[in-house]
Amino acid sequence: MALGEDALDGYHRPVSKKTGMQARFLAGVILSAAALMLALRDLDWAELGAALGRVRLGWLLAAVVVEMVVVWVNAARWRWLFWPHFRPRVRRLFGTLCVAQLANAVLPGRMGLLIRALLVGKGGQISRATALTTLAVEKALEGVTLLLLGVGIVLALDVPDWLRASVIASGGIVLALLVVLGGGLRWRESLVARISRRTAGWLPGAVRALFDGLDSLRSAKAGWRLWALSLVYWALVTLVNWLAIRAMDLSVPAIASLVLLVVLQMGVRIPSSPGSIGVFDYLGVISLAIFGVEKEPALAVTLLLHLIFYLPSSLVGVCYLLWMSTGLGRLRRAALAAQE
Repeated sequence: MALGEDALDGYHRPVSKKTGMQARFLAGVILSAAALMLALRDLDWAELGAALGRVRLGWLLAAVVVEMVVVWVNAARWRWLFWPHFRPRVRRLFGTLCVAQLANAVLPGRMGLLIRALLVGKGGQISRATALTTLAVEKALEGVTLLLLGVGIVLALDVPDWLRASVIASGGIVLALLVVLGGGLRWRESLVARISRRTAGWLPGAVRALFDGLDSLRSAKAGWRLWALSLVYWALVTLVNWLAIRAMDLSVPAIASLVLLVVLQMGVRIPSSPGSIGVFDYLGVISLAIFGVEKEPALAVTLLLHLIFYLPSSLVGVCYLLWMSTGLGRLRRAALAAQE
């Protein structure tokens, strides 16, 4: 089941675009390094080691199990984003999500989304353009849910100014994405018709395939399932955070796991190093500091969350790549080519 992309081995990207990608990667590395320095500043390494030594393995194992359920629920939600045109199998989407998580953990540039589109579009039944649109809709759904949670937290708690400003900024980004998707739903047919009249060849079909990914939003049958699965998804991710906190035996209110969810999810969307190392850790430390948690146990929680979020799904991703007879390097070359 190889992807058949050997031609990409000799592919050379234009210098300007290659330089742009290198600049984005360098900016992410610098940001991650700065955040990591802040997270490690004045750290008591002996206390960090002692905190990690107190990890309750039962709670950690429970968090790992719940995290794999989270990935499965995400796959089930993604399946409904292809409605009514396609019904890919959930286990295929589950494997694809695990490969994407592996890519985000080890590859620069956070290529997980592009790799998801490449893998789900393999075989030609599902257009990569449609797959990319479903991912945009997925991020819009997640953004709306996170924004509502963030507003609730800001109203319910006396939060720092940086968290209030982050919620406001995220609201602007979500609003812009919703405007784009709403415009696509509203003027889809007229835009496709205009392109078809003025352009021959592949472009009209590609544009129509792009808009096919929005059709799930028109369906009441798909719509309520998408929102229900989104709520289940975020509830389970919050549970993973709570289990990680319990694994460190920290005495904080349950809402701390929700604050951790909102801040970390907003943070991992900015450029950073593979695995969001540094940014993820610093945001976790300052989030738990709101509830009086010292830096060492807070950093221990973020290290556990790194392990929980990336290791199990990455192992499944490796197995899925072996089953497909392909490798992460080939997918990376294909993703870089797709960016052109």
